[in-house]
Amino acid sequence: MLYAVAIVFIVIFSLEAAATIIGNVFTIFVFKTQSRLHLKRTYLLLINLAVADLLAGVGEVCVLVFHRIPRTEMKSLSVWWAVQVFGLSVSLMFLALISLERVYAVFWPLRHRVTSARAYNFSIVIAWVIGLCLTGLSVFVDSISHQCGYRLCRCCC
Repeated sequence: MLYAVAIVFIVIFSLEAAATIIGNVFTIFVFKTQSRLHLKRTYLLLINLAVADLLAGVGEVCVLVFHRIPRTEMKSLSVWWAVQVFGLSVSLMFLALISLERVYAVFWPLRHRVTSARAYNFSIVIAWVIGLCLTGLSVFVDSISHQCGYRLCRCCC
């Protein structure tokens, strides 16, 4: 019974990851080929969101595959786990950024129309850097927890 549940779980995760990868590759393709979308600054946020989601999907597939392969080194699993965490954290940053941009467009429409592409580029760089910092923090906490035997800290327990 437990084996059947694991198989269903793997199939569902695989379908989710495949849909994520295919959908985001299609999104990137559409945004790159449609030249009329290049005039809108919001497309920069959406294409970066698609790239971040693509990273999360690829990371999920690799974690799923490496986790199920016997005798897989923990180091390779940790690398793909970090890629997945990076993709998910950057994706979350871009979702928040798109929401803030839409709020800005609703409350200050005249200012929004004259906002330069430089502001968008700056916010994109900040989102990727914050995602990188969150991933570094996550990897650091994970390495500390492995050294402490999966406890938060042995000295406090």
